[in-house]
Amino acid sequence: MRGDFAIFVFVEFIDQLLARTALKLTGLRIAQRSVRVCSTMGIGSEGETLDVEPLRQLEKLPLRPLDGTTMLLNVWLGGLPMRLCREELHRKRSGSWAKHETLESRICTAVLALPGIKLRYPQMERPIVSLRVSECQRYIFVEAATELIASSMVAAKGLSLPGGLEATTGWPVAVIDAEERAPPPLAEDGSLCDPSQVGALVQKAIVCEEDFAERLDCEIFMGGTNGLEVEDLWKALTELLMAARKHISGGWLPDESMWMCMKMR
Repeated sequence: MRGDFAIFVFVEFIDQLLARTALKLTGLRIAQRSVRVCSTMGIGSEGETLDVEPLRQLEKLPLRPLDGTTMLLNVWLGGLPMRLCREELHRKRSGSWAKHETLESRICTAVLALPGIKLRYPQMERPIVSLRVSECQRYIFVEAATELIASSMVAAKGLSLPGGLEATTGWPVAVIDAEERAPPPLAEDGSLCDPSQVGALVQKAIVCEEDFAERLDCEIFMGGTNGLEVEDLWKALTELLMAARKHISGGWLPDESMWMCMKMR
């Protein structure tokens, strides 16, 4: 534990079916943070799980189903005037209200103008959920609202901001497997440019009563949870598992209050 928050947690489920399903939920967003879900004690994701593919289609999970991955949301922006970066950094540190259009709002406007964004997300007003200015004040990192928005930003290779500003875009250097993990960008009509590149994870939605006969090794590890409260973690996991349960055919699950217990460390 760090203060009142957990750096990482261990979650013990009632059975292996739910534990394996939770491993398929890696990358889920809790309080705007994509969380990594990994196994402990050698339990793997192979075997029957609940069907999480509908959640992936709703963009609640990474579009490419890779083990232990998180959503690819962070995008690097360069080529911006240092003066604007300095002003944005000062505004965020001081919490002052901006009298004119902020750099963050300009970036949001530019992202919404990219092909397919407004058609895919007609109600979206903030395609960027957070912005961080580098200490050198020469470039910034933004977190996109969805993976498809992030991929579209990088594929465009740049953004045309209001006021005649131009910014280059790319994946952060620290993300070494970005090309492998990134979904395709959006097309003009809001569809994926190449849907065949998006992996589909289809699981048989069957639950056997024998799975509840005894307590087996059902613990998983969740990292990247620093700053998150137990209630947020519990709510997010419960909501996603409840949504997955709707796709069970002829199976059953116990009351959600019995599904899991959490050990914060």
